[in-house]
Amino acid sequence: MSSEGPPKLALWRRVQQDIEQQIRDGSLPPGTRLPSESQLATSFDVHRHTVRRAIARLKEKELVTVVHGKGAYVADHQICYRVGRATRMTTAILRTGRTAQRRVLSSTEIPADKRLAALLSLPVGHPICRVRTLRMIDDQPVSLTTYFYPLPRFAGISRSIAETGSVSEALSRYGVTKMIRNDMHFRASLPSMQEAKTLRIGRSKPLVELLSVNLDASGVPVQHVHGKIVSEALDVVVSLND
Repeated sequence: MSSEGPPKLALWRRVQQDIEQQIRDGSLPPGTRLPSESQLATSFDVHRHTVRRAIARLKEKELVTVVHGKGAYVADHQICYRVGRATRMTTAILRTGRTAQRRVLSSTEIPADKRLAALLSLPVGHPICRVRTLRMIDDQPVSLTTYFYPLPRFAGISRSIAETGSVSEALSRYGVTKMIRNDMHFRASLPSMQEAKTLRIGRSKPLVELLSVNLDASGVPVQHVHGKIVSEALDVVVSLND
């Protein structure tokens, strides 16, 4: 029987995890300037190159920002969401090591009005499943999203979303394993009384609205999305290279 214990973490990883823990437990709040590389090297009794690698990893995880000539600062709570033709918000959240959850608030069958019919390439009056969901990051509400799905193709989609907690995984049950955004619109708005209550924000807190139509691999519209995001929760960036 081997007497070897668990493998030791690399020095840079130990430094990175220690600083990351201080960020996550609030010991290092957003905007705090980290000690200099020399100070951190002395504090952890490691070489400056070790500290530099740890800081680089924290930057990759978007936990710190590095300002040339000034040092590293604890990033605010915004998550950088790079919107492209195929990127998903969940991916952006998980990349930072934070927890993403989705809750189904309601599900209703409605007839497609003229606007929805045009967006989803359906005849007016065609049945549609409207699903309203709440997105949580680390138990903090950050967005309300309404999805519209053509029926009968996506019958039971709300149950699948509730069971998996993921729209992508739910859609995969219907054979949709890849989606491409056909278009996307951005606009700003203030929350209604109910939206403010659900998102735990004041009525004066602005929301970023994202509206998109998503296609399956065959180019058929499968989903219209109307998301309302708390502006301070996400840094939305449009990627022209995706």
